[in-house]
Parts: sequence; structure tokens; C-alpha cells
Amino acid sequence: MERRTYEEYWGTPSTDDAGAHPSGAAGPSEPVRFVAVGPARRAACFFGWIAACLGVIAAYLAASVAGALLLDPLAVRIAELVAGGASSAVFAAEYDNWYSIAVQVSAIALFAPWWRYLAPRSCASLGRAPRDAAPLALARRCGGIVLLGLSLQIVISVALTLASPLLPDLMGEYDEMMDSSGTSLLSVSALLVLCVGAPVLEELMCRGVMFEFALRAVCPEWRARWQSGGALFAATADLPAIPTARFWLANAIQALAFGALHVNPVQVAYASALGMVFGYVYRRGGLRCSMLLHAVVNAASFLVEPLWDLLAPLGTTGTIVVPVAVAIAGMRLFLAGTTHAEAPHAEAPHGRDGVC
Repeated sequence: MERRTYEEYWGTPSTDDAGAHPSGAAGPSEPVRFVAVGPARRAACFFGWIAACLGVIAAYLAASVAGALLLDPLAVRIAELVAGGASSAVFAAEYDNWYSIAVQVSAIALFAPWWRYLAPRSCASLGRAPRDAAPLALARRCGGIVLLGLSLQIVISVALTLASPLLPDLMGEYDEMMDSSGTSLLSVSALLVLCVGAPVLEELMCRGVMFEFALRAVCPEWRARWQSGGALFAATADLPAIPTARFWLANAIQALAFGALHVNPVQVAYASALGMVFGYVYRRGGLRCSMLLHAVVNAASFLVEPLWDLLAPLGTTGTIVVPVAVAIAGMRLFLAGTTHAEAPHAEAPHGRDGVC
């Protein structure tokens, strides 16, 4: 693929037209023109889109509260039917799960159309080649995701085990919270919460909407992309990808926000780390791949004990090394199932700022 400079893609920033672009289709042959702005304006752009990320969290909380208020009676009724004459603990677990499902459904109803609107304008899709639809490529992607998800869950379990004697109070609160959760018991409702509702909602919200806003915060030069809805680039195959450093900065922003949504300090730590992996998988394979990985990681929480039994004969070192090795192998297999050749990274011109 021919690599082009920033100027060849976008033209030299201009101050004579308030950032307007020529009429008609824009691209390498008809460059988009940008206004050169100072550091203060760039900072304002950054914090403006970071505020939009916080607005995403506020919207999620509002949708969750609305869903809880409207659907709580239905959650109680379903829990009663499912639990039947079982113990109060079973009823409590079922109610907790169906309450969570009600919240997830209401939030998905908000974020699904929101992401549908943003997807054509997505900066993350720049430079992403179409996925190979061949059965072998699909098998590699799915197989890699399964290996990666299972191994990540074991790595988290090992890390929590090692942290227990170092942080007894925090780990005690975490264990108590997890034990009291309805998803601690394997059931249909728990699987719906962990393997369907959470992956769909959290990937739409964090890797979809919030990640997009984070990319806009760190890449103001790409403004024409989200303003046009992709129309400016319809006839252009070799679009400039988000620069690597900026991608990882935006990825860290959404991952930290994803972690913060889990509130408990222990969950915040490992959810933030997982968010970085989910963000990278999303960048390479799209939202469906990150949803699948999220679902596998959550489902693997029910398999920790049998997987631990398999690793136990390997000793402490083997229990650490093997899951990490499998995670690396899974990521490599996943990447082998994509056709994402590295796209040209169009860096902003030295000494110039972009636009907001």
C-alpha cells in the first residue's frame, strides 16, 4: 500500500476559510483544509471530548435508573417463577440477575442506536481492512479469541491469588461482593447477564461510543471524518489510520473509564487492564470480536476451578507461564485471522495543530 504524508491526505492547514473544505468529494486529490489553532484550542478540544465521555457514563446511569424503575416489578415476578419453592438465597440470586438484565436491556436500547449513528463516522475504522470471510480465517479469529479469553481469566485469577496476602482487606471486600452476587451461581440468568448482556452493553458503550469520543479527543485533525459521516471518503481506499501513539492514548482513556464503572478497587484494576485488550481487539477485528472476547472472559469465570486443577501439576511457575503463553498464542492466532495490513499512520505536521 502506498504511504502518503499527512499533507498529501489532508492538505496544509489554512486560516483563510474557518476550516471549510472544498465542495464535492474530498480526498488525496482534493484535500481537506484545516484551521491552524494554538495549544489552548487543542486543549479545549481534548477536554471537550473527555467531557463527552463523562456524558456517556451519565447517560448510562440515567438509562439504568429508568430501566430499574420501570422493569423492577417484572424482575421480581420472573425471579419468583424461576425460583419456585426454592430457598430465599436462590430467589435473591435470581432477582439480582433479572434486575441486572432489566438494567442492561434499557441501556442497550440507548447505546445500540447511538453506536449505529456513530459507526459510519468512526475514527477507529480508518485503516481497517475488510475482514477475511473465508472459513479458515473465521476459525482462526474465533479460535484465537477463545484461547485468549480463557487464558485471560486464568491470568486474572492468578493475579488475584498473589494479591490476596498483600491486600487482605481489599481482597476480603472483593470476595464478599462476588459471593453475594447473583452471578456467583451458574444459572441461565447468570449466563444471560455475564455472556450476553454485559458484552453487548459494555462493548457498545465503552469500545463503541466512548472509544470514539476518546479518539476524537486525541485526534482533532480527523474532524472531517466524523462531520461527514464517512461520505467524504467513500471513494478512497487507503485512508489514513489513527497514529499508533494516539490510538493507545485513546484506548487507555476508554479502558480507565470501563474500569471505573466497576467501582470496586479490585475490579477497577483488572477491568482497566482487560479494557486495553478489548480495545485492541476491537481496533483489529471490530465490535463483534470484542463482544465475543468479552463473553468468553466472563463465561470462563465458571471454569476457573477445573482449569486450575489442570494447571496444578505444573507448579506455581507453570501456573503463571502457561496461561500467559496461551494468551500470546491466542492473540497471534486472532491476528492471523484478520487481513489488517498496517495502514499508513498519518501524523500531524510538525509545528502545526489540528482543528476541533
